[in-house]
Amino acid sequence: MATYALTSWFRLPSQGMKSYEILSRASCFLLNPSETTKIESTKEVPPIVLTSQHVIRPFHFPKYYPEPWIQFISQSDIKIFLEIRSPTGQILLKTELQHPHHHSSRDISILEFPPNSLPPPSLKISRLNSSPFTPHLPITCSGHVLSSQDEDTSSSPSSPSLLPLFVPGKLTYTSPSQSFASTKKILTMGMCGGPVLNNNNDVIGMVEGIVPKGASKDDLLEGMVAFIGGNVIEEFVEGYGGKIKKEGVKII
Repeated sequence: MATYALTSWFRLPSQGMKSYEILSRASCFLLNPSETTKIESTKEVPPIVLTSQHVIRPFHFPKYYPEPWIQFISQSDIKIFLEIRSPTGQILLKTELQHPHHHSSRDISILEFPPNSLPPPSLKISRLNSSPFTPHLPITCSGHVLSSQDEDTSSSPSSPSLLPLFVPGKLTYTSPSQSFASTKKILTMGMCGGPVLNNNNDVIGMVEGIVPKGASKDDLLEGMVAFIGGNVIEEFVEGYGGKIKKEGVKII
């Protein structure tokens, strides 16, 4: 099964950088705004890409990125690419994304495809399910893991360094703003931004991070997956859908 990965690259000419270098890697998924929002149009609305905001906007997350040089970076210094990966990690398709839309308070962002580089019809679009969770709901976290310690810093990496990863688990706790799930193994870096799926492969959330040791007063949460629920995603996409409907320029 082919899956999606996201990479962000940066260049700081003011600091003497002549080429782009890797900034961060993450997972992501696609949604169709017209199926998630109240957009009424006879024209097709292109799919959007959802991922973790801290991956494409690290300078707004100093707790995640304490390195001083991160603060020299602005959004204009960053390029973001969507990669479709085969089960063996090979890049089947790579395209640059644009126009990031950021949630005002949650670690989630929307990215758009350029008008001249829309995804092919065969691209898998996820289905969002924002129904209330049931206790101990079986889930699967979908994303990627580094296949080696290779940290390629060239602008066009030639060898695959990410492999698709699917980790089963179950829901352990949920509230209107935050949900947690236990998984059969602790998720690794690169899984943030990936979809949390139910048994029907519907997206019910997005991986936000892993609860580190000592971060919670409740030791039972250590190592669990913290994820943003489908209700938050739905509200965010609906807000985005209302914006593009008002502007009238993103419906094609």
